[in-house]
Amino acid sequence: MPGAYHRIGFGRPGGEPVYIETTRPELLPACVALVAHPDDERYQALFGSTVTTPLFGVQVPVLAHQLADPAKGSGAVKITPAHDFNDFEVGRRHSLPMPSILDREGRVTLAEIEPGSDFVRALDGVDRAEARKRIVAELERLELLVRTEPHTHQVPHGDRSGVPIEPLLTTQWYCNAAELAKPAIAAVESGATQFVPKQWENTFFAWMRDIQPWCISRQLWWGHRIPAWFGEDGTVFVERTEAEAQAAAERDAAGTGLAARPATGPESLLNRFAAPLALILSILSLVLYVMLRVTLGQWRRQQRRETLTARQAAAAAQAAATETSAAVADSVARVKRAEALVLAASDPGPNAALTAAPDQLSPAQRLEVERLVSQRVDEELRWLRTNLPELVAAVVAQSPVSATADEPEVAPGAAAAAEAAEPLADGGQLK
Repeated sequence: MPGAYHRIGFGRPGGEPVYIETTRPELLPACVALVAHPDDERYQALFGSTVTTPLFGVQVPVLAHQLADPAKGSGAVKITPAHDFNDFEVGRRHSLPMPSILDREGRVTLAEIEPGSDFVRALDGVDRAEARKRIVAELERLELLVRTEPHTHQVPHGDRSGVPIEPLLTTQWYCNAAELAKPAIAAVESGATQFVPKQWENTFFAWMRDIQPWCISRQLWWGHRIPAWFGEDGTVFVERTEAEAQAAAERDAAGTGLAARPATGPESLLNRFAAPLALILSILSLVLYVMLRVTLGQWRRQQRRETLTARQAAAAAQAAATETSAAVADSVARVKRAEALVLAASDPGPNAALTAAPDQLSPAQRLEVERLVSQRVDEELRWLRTNLPELVAAVVAQSPVSATADEPEVAPGAAAAAEAAEPLADGGQLK
């Protein structure tokens, strides 16, 4: 993420300042040492001496450690064991103090820091980002800041929150994994347990012989119960049972004169009620899971029913459209027959159904033909006037219609009906 390297000088009596470059100037109050690489010639004369932290005036030692990279920055780095994993290991190796400057909310806390000035006191409770700005501004005002350079560096972020992860020194419980690994190592060494292929034994031994303590703590208080009991003075008694812890407390009290009262603090109450609460929460989780599965199943069934209903409706609409199209086609045929009859009546030439010449028909036959033609035409027109509007409306409603500004597109059935009705509109004498 985007950041900046701040080059800051640590004061040295009677000599030039020792410069460091850091991206976390807000951690300066928690600085307990400076380290440089043992082979760095620039700091050979400084190892074992002390320097003064800028702005806060705390004397810290200069130590030799491989953590520092001579080719990076000034070659010297500040050590804040409570806020960096590598610094923590340096602090453990050199038995350095480990004060915390940030609380669980990422704000500055002076609970473990000795405030040396009003400026430092004013930082108490300030967010870490704001504290960084104030410290940089104060260093620049006092001309203790040499330069600031933009720098992009890797900062771990939480996979859920998406915010930078801030290391915090807390009390955790560890299991001696090296002791647990001894029987496993002995089983392979004796041949009781064999690896196939055999060269995997080397990997196994490398893991088991370099195994680190196993952190069994969980930050959820209803998690694993740890067999540890606390005395009133904060003494911890780790035993298999509470009776054994009580006996250990009594033995300790006999040697120190303290009252034998193990596990009387809030930690004991949490341990006492942790198992029932964990059971209740497990049951509630199971009930919620079942309810969720039932609700999800009902929703899926409803979705399937709605999908089936929609498909049935679509099939019915398709069938209705097909039936409507057939009816329109029938009406078109009726119109064509009516038109043929009209033509036959007006011009009984090649279009006439009768093959006899008009002068060969008697007056009575001619009248009968005209009457039959007129009757048939009236029947066709009466049926057409009754059903054509309904058929056209049904076709328009159920057929997809897309029109442009120049030429509208009409459903095929409606177009046929309109085409059939056009001659009738022109022949006003048939109405």
